[in-house]
Amino acid sequence: MVLYHHEINYGFGAFLLFLYFVPSQKNRIWILGPCISIFFALVLSMNFQPLSTWILNGIPILKSLRVPERAILPFVIALPVFGLAAIISKLQHYFVPTELNLQRSLFLGVSSSFLYFAPAELREIIVWGLAFLFFIKIYLEKKISSQSLLPLFFLSLGLPSLTGFKERLLPPAVSFQTIDQLDTMRKQLLQAYPALYLPFIRNEVDLAWIGGGVNTAYWMGLSSLDGYWPPTRRFLELLEALEGKKLPKTTMYFKMSQYPTAYPYLSRLYNLKYQIHLTGNQLQVRPLDTHGESAWFGAEMIRASSYEEIAQWIKANEKDLNRKIALMSSDAFDTKKNIEECVHSKVVSIQGTYRTQRAVVETQSSADCPLVVAANFSEVLIVRNESKQILKTFPAYGALLGIWVPAGTKKIFIDAN
Repeated sequence: MVLYHHEINYGFGAFLLFLYFVPSQKNRIWILGPCISIFFALVLSMNFQPLSTWILNGIPILKSLRVPERAILPFVIALPVFGLAAIISKLQHYFVPTELNLQRSLFLGVSSSFLYFAPAELREIIVWGLAFLFFIKIYLEKKISSQSLLPLFFLSLGLPSLTGFKERLLPPAVSFQTIDQLDTMRKQLLQAYPALYLPFIRNEVDLAWIGGGVNTAYWMGLSSLDGYWPPTRRFLELLEALEGKKLPKTTMYFKMSQYPTAYPYLSRLYNLKYQIHLTGNQLQVRPLDTHGESAWFGAEMIRASSYEEIAQWIKANEKDLNRKIALMSSDAFDTKKNIEECVHSKVVSIQGTYRTQRAVVETQSSADCPLVVAANFSEVLIVRNESKQILKTFPAYGALLGIWVPAGTKKIFIDAN
């Protein structure tokens, strides 16, 4: 629960009091809409059952909210506007302006500094006390001058909005010392096992003690399917089909071993090669026999009408995954070409500079052939050959990067645009 405190801790503050003064008598129609919006935002963000479920079923697009608690944000943003407008509307009739001299300025500076550094509980007591006092004065329509409560009141309204971040933000879960440890481990791994850092090599890291959680591999500079990352829609569809269950469309937290049915197939397709764990104080790297490859040529192309059909085909043809390529029927691509000669095509090597957005694939092929790379298909990827000709890409197996390679191509450059 504490981990998500920053998503549910929104300080409305004393502005709530002054919504009372919104001139609703003349503007009821204008107030109705925001009130309805605020009501539904509160119901959804607080998960007030069964109303929140009814709202989601009635407006399905709301299910795309990755963090439902953030539905309250429009209310949080609008609240100061409504509250201040109400106060100004009320004050303009009987506000008595006076000059703010040096003595009063010093008083405001000291008092505001005190409010800023005061403990949260004490600050809230003072701010709400001032707000109630100010509320009563306005309600009784007494004259208010700037030499009394007004400047201090506005400061007391504004400062908690800034100081509230001290309570809303959580202290760093990982210390700089731990980050230095990760950097040291990364350098040790890069020196001892350079293959871990080659393009399209996936790693599984089990180092729970570090505190990096599912993102530990990323922190160590390793490529992994585990982590907190935004997947492509195609990857999520393939994962769902292989696992045989629906996942939230906003899923971004992945620990692939939690999907036991899909895990072995994705491990092969995405080339999971190594498992890294800690024994005592020593890092241990264990090669995995997933039969995966970083890139491969296909000699046969199969059409499927759905991701479910692709998943069934993958499970039934696991031994032929590095020879046959399954495609979605909805992905426009000519599969009638004779590509049987592609069985002789091969990937010579794959090169890439650590932590760059480029990979180079060296190939040998005497015919036009489809190449699959163990990475997600994305339209932001630009693929060229040594002649700087842009090569056609397509989604292989519904989610992976496929490249149509012309005969005689020796080098393929893959860049993120």
